[in-house]
Amino acid sequence: MKKNKTNHQHQASSQLNSEATQAPQQNTTTPEPVVSRAVAKELEREDFLKKIRKSRTLKALLRDSQKSELQDYLAIFTEVVNERITELQAVEDQQVAERKAAEDTIKELREKGINLDLIKDLLSK
Repeated sequence: MKKNKTNHQHQASSQLNSEATQAPQQNTTTPEPVVSRAVAKELEREDFLKKIRKSRTLKALLRDSQKSELQDYLAIFTEVVNERITELQAVEDQQVAERKAAEDTIKELREKGINLDLIKDLLSK
């Protein structure tokens, strides 16, 4: 009985295999998703930053890279640094604007005769 069951399983397996080979081959490769230029750039930057983190040093990463990779790294690195500089400049500009607004407010209050030092002393007590 056991031998018959094994033979039956083998026949079923053979039949499935032959059906699979006879079935028309369909293209199972999925088309690559269309990625916008900005998204592609961001992915490239993230990949570069991951490589830097994985590498022991930036010098080692650069030493092991090809010329085209180095050019890409330079472009990405320059872009990242410029973005960071822009962010820091925006923060600095905001701080300057806030400082100027505070100075203008203090000047305006003094012109109205409000003694800020007295208010400060009263609040600290």
